[in-house]
Amino acid sequence: MDSIRLIFLLLSVLVFASTVIAKTETHYEALGVDEKASLKEIKKQYKTLAKKYHPDKLTKEQKKNKAIVDKQQEKFIKIKTG
Repeated sequence: MDSIRLIFLLLSVLVFASTVIAKTETHYEALGVDEKASLKEIKKQYKTLAKKYHPDKLTKEQKKNKAIVDKQQEKFIKIKTG
């Protein structure tokens, strides 16, 4: 049952992302995967990018720089929404 929920969640994120992301970029491009990528590849890339750009990954020094924080948050939100 958990795998069905995860698949539904990922599909929901992809559908929602298509309405949020600028028309010049698809949700596949936001994740950096091919349009013909398998669900396994999409999940793997999503998890990798979500970990990479998570705001908690910033060091104390980076958190002092508003530009770095804003850029990191923007990337994280972009990944979370598609």
